[in-house]
Amino acid sequence: MRNSVEPGKLRHEKQRLVVLTCYILSLLLSLGTASTLSAVPDPVPSTYYQDLVELFNRKSMAIQKPSELLVEGGYWQSEKVIFHDVEYGSEVWRLSNDPDYTRHHNTVNKTPWNRDGSLISLFSSRYVPGLPHTGWFRFFVMDGNGNRFRLLEPHGVPNATLIPDYAAITAWDRTNRALMYFAYFDGLYSVDVSASDLMTLVEPLPFTDRRKVITTYLSEDNVLLVNEKSSSSYFFNIYMIDLKEAPGSPGRLIYYSTDFNITDVEGHSVENEWRYHDLMFMRKSTNSFSLNFGPSGDVGEYVTFEIPYDGNADDVTIAFTQYDPVLPYYSHPFWGADGRQVVYFGESSRGANDWGLQLRDHLTQTPVRTLTPRLKAGGGHTAWDGYDPDWVFASPTSWDWSGTIIKAKTDGSYSAPFVRTYTRLNGVSPDYSSYARPAQSPDGTKVLFTSSMLQNADDKTDVYIAVAKRPYPPRNVRGSSVSQSGVLIAWGAHDVSREVKGYHVYRSVDSDNNFSEISPGLVTSQEYLDTGVAAGHSYYYAVTSEEHSGLESDYLSNVIRADVSTGPGNWQNHRDEGQSGWDTIPPGRVARLQVSQLAPGVYELSWERPADNDVRYYNIYYSVAGHPARDQRRLIASPGGLTARYVDWQANPSYSPFYGVTAVDRAGNESAAAYYPPTQTDTTPPAPVGDLEGSSSP
Repeated sequence: MRNSVEPGKLRHEKQRLVVLTCYILSLLLSLGTASTLSAVPDPVPSTYYQDLVELFNRKSMAIQKPSELLVEGGYWQSEKVIFHDVEYGSEVWRLSNDPDYTRHHNTVNKTPWNRDGSLISLFSSRYVPGLPHTGWFRFFVMDGNGNRFRLLEPHGVPNATLIPDYAAITAWDRTNRALMYFAYFDGLYSVDVSASDLMTLVEPLPFTDRRKVITTYLSEDNVLLVNEKSSSSYFFNIYMIDLKEAPGSPGRLIYYSTDFNITDVEGHSVENEWRYHDLMFMRKSTNSFSLNFGPSGDVGEYVTFEIPYDGNADDVTIAFTQYDPVLPYYSHPFWGADGRQVVYFGESSRGANDWGLQLRDHLTQTPVRTLTPRLKAGGGHTAWDGYDPDWVFASPTSWDWSGTIIKAKTDGSYSAPFVRTYTRLNGVSPDYSSYARPAQSPDGTKVLFTSSMLQNADDKTDVYIAVAKRPYPPRNVRGSSVSQSGVLIAWGAHDVSREVKGYHVYRSVDSDNNFSEISPGLVTSQEYLDTGVAAGHSYYYAVTSEEHSGLESDYLSNVIRADVSTGPGNWQNHRDEGQSGWDTIPPGRVARLQVSQLAPGVYELSWERPADNDVRYYNIYYSVAGHPARDQRRLIASPGGLTARYVDWQANPSYSPFYGVTAVDRAGNESAAAYYPPTQTDTTPPAPVGDLEGSSSP
């Protein structure tokens, strides 16, 4: 837990009070602004995507963000908005909302999620209260559900605060979920986010005048590869640090120069060996890593080399090249967790003319299958960061599925887009990072990408998450003991369950259809005792998984039936996994919605949470034309289910606000809205969204 009395935090709180005082003074000077609540014509922007009408209205307003009001106890207020892709229906989260730049690390082969999906690291140039606003990027960390968003504040070594900002890239440890790594001139550093961001020098490195970077993820066996930034004055070094070995022990660190002097390879120039275009592990250090020479940021050589762990130049081989008569060229390859299969854009074999997303057995150099229909998806970036062997993601940049992110099943049975990114469409100064490069969560349930959709120019982006699938439920639900004193059920985790935080237990007392949750909260063990049983009755049980992200399985585990009697009872498997739609009841309405004005266009909302224990988040709707419709077009925020407060800092200062707040449960059921200003009975249906019929988004 972070220490709430750290000097930096106290400084931020004092500054927040000063700013709040200024806003109150401003309020006293402008009490007439919203003293009379009256509806005005409903504004609709000429261009909007994903039916996010109100967010596009706000995009057009140049408003200074009152960050001091939005940071409390060191944490930013949640900036999350949860909506649904209008074309494909997928759930999408907008994670960041700031007029400055926010993105994940500027690489294509590193996930921003930690090992179990409980944390996400982001990079943002936003203004931080109490710090100079230089426009340079700083690292931030948030929980996997998009809440508790905070600045990374390392300490413990010289230059602690400078190192992450200068490194610009981080990588998460494969075994310790709290450790992040950064490379600096003099070595490799770690930051423990569970210990108030304590920074430690993990491994000193030579050539301290050369900048070091982490270009690839850690190998599956926790070997970290650090390389030097390219320079025409030297051949860059590769550093292999085996984090399983103790510091100073043999095999902990090996390094070597990339002056391989590779000759007689078509498409490769020895003069290019001082610089690299792409470099990544093949998931396992024993399988070596791949290196594509050529200028960073531009298209490199069309030949990629496989480099052994020890860098022996005699063992360097061609991994793939467009000049080979048999081997195809891998465009933006990504290896699966087993280090054997690779997914890439291109042909299955040279001259096959089956362009698309390909799956290949790299160890035997044989094609497995083409995952997408011909000419549907070409070029772009791939993502197979996670541990689900069945699903890969990609963001095509050409052909029919361009501008989307697709998911493809590795058995070839399915491939299709599931979210449209709407990025690089502002027509102003596109940034290299505004490409929607996908990153996959550990269990492959989500994809993180950047988009400039809700920015005014393409040189700034926000971070988004799209849900590809829900977590798998546990397996092998069974009855450990059945008696009139209780039914003890047990289960096993699914093979793909790194992101699972806990489980929910459901029971039906009169059939196997009317299930309700009996676990009082998240069950973190793999068994549960139900003592609310009686002899002479039968009970049906099933279990679901819940991730750190808050996502719950959308179908039940296998269902068992337990028959309770006065003597020993019995149980039997009743139905295989797959039952869905067991929860269709929305949570209760939020109570006592109150709105107070802090400054022109800045309002604080507060409410009482409903009694339901399955509320995942709240939706906040806004309008200037009367009670807002409970509709995506009026959606402005989706704070987490444990909050009961939100500061809306982007309201139109020229008009009085109308708000609606609803609760959304884990199954996606949404409550009726509580409105501000309230009606006498609080049951008046929302006003329709005006002027929108026939005005479709591009």
